[in-house]
Amino acid sequence: MKYFFFSAVVLCSFNAYSYEYLVKSLRGNVTLEKSGLKVKENDELHFNDVLITSEKSFLQIVDANGGKISIGPNSKVELLKEEKQNTSALAIIKGQVRATFEKKESNKYKFFIKSRSAALGVRGTDFHFIYNP
Repeated sequence: MKYFFFSAVVLCSFNAYSYEYLVKSLRGNVTLEKSGLKVKENDELHFNDVLITSEKSFLQIVDANGGKISIGPNSKVELLKEEKQNTSALAIIKGQVRATFEKKESNKYKFFIKSRSAALGVRGTDFHFIYNP
């Protein structure tokens, strides 16, 4: 009986953080490029999703490591997969992104933002990145 209980606890704790990104709030019209589906609050987002915000729209997401990322109006970003654990990344195709990350001594979390002309790696900061191709 103890073995079964242990297995159930492990499975439940594994599924608790199965998302890569989670939509915390949004305003206006935000869609996924490939499917054309509208994004809603509490939707789970995954690697390689491309998000498009329309005029007067914004989206705030959190990654599995606790980083908060806000995507501004008229923006297009792709959520990227990084090979290293505790690392998140996104590619900004156009528009603006604001991100907030807390640096903790016990946390080796990293975030990368990429564009056609620049790449930025951050730890423990708040920044605003605008890219206009």
